[in-house]
Formats: sequence, structure tokens, C-alpha cells
Amino acid sequence: MNCSFNNFHCTLIRHFENNFPSVFKLYKAEHNDWITKGIKISCQRERYLYSVYKNTNNPQLKAYYRKYNNVLKKVIISAKKLYYDKQIELSSNRVKTTWSIIKDLTGKNESTVTKMEINSELITI
Repeated sequence: MNCSFNNFHCTLIRHFENNFPSVFKLYKAEHNDWITKGIKISCQRERYLYSVYKNTNNPQLKAYYRKYNNVLKKVIISAKKLYYDKQIELSSNRVKTTWSIIKDLTGKNESTVTKMEINSELITI
């Protein structure tokens, strides 16, 4: 019986691998230059504390996790703000840099204007 199962299993695996081949995708790496080494370490600690938070009934540990998480959020917001403020400050064209940052953060890199009104005429692009 074990031999029959092994034959069935091998046949099933072979057919599965032939019909569903492994696909490797390359993901575009996000350039989050505002993330520092300290923020990465704090995020790792926060993930560890979250697993402890979910598996414990200790109110002190739960309070500690919530406080740590809130502080980490504030640090991340401050780091982003400082990074983007510095980019705008060092830019020669501040308006263009500001809009490029907004477009990058919102994911809208293309113009979505399809209709314009010029001299009471509606122009469709």
C-alpha cells in the first residue's frame, strides 16, 4: 500500500510541477531613503513585540507594546518629514520637487486631465 501511495504521489507532483511551473518575479525595490538603520531595528523589535502582544494576557506587556508602537509611528513620521523637507530645501526648483514628491507618494505619475475649458470652449484631450 505504501508503494502505491508513493507512485500516486510522485505522479501527482510531476503533473502539478508541469502544469504550474515556478515563476520568479523581480520586484521593483522601493527607494525609502528616509529609513535609517535605527528605524529598521526598531521595526524588527516592534514585530517581535507584536507577536508577544498577541500571545499574552499581561496588561503591562500590552501597554508597553502600544506605547512602543506609538513612539515608532512618530519617529517614522518625523524621519519622512525631515527627509522630504531636506529634499525640497536643497532643490533649485522647489515647486517641481514638491509636486514630484507628491506624485511619487500618491503613485500618480501621469496627468489625468482629459478635459479643459478655455474661453468657454470645452476641449477634450
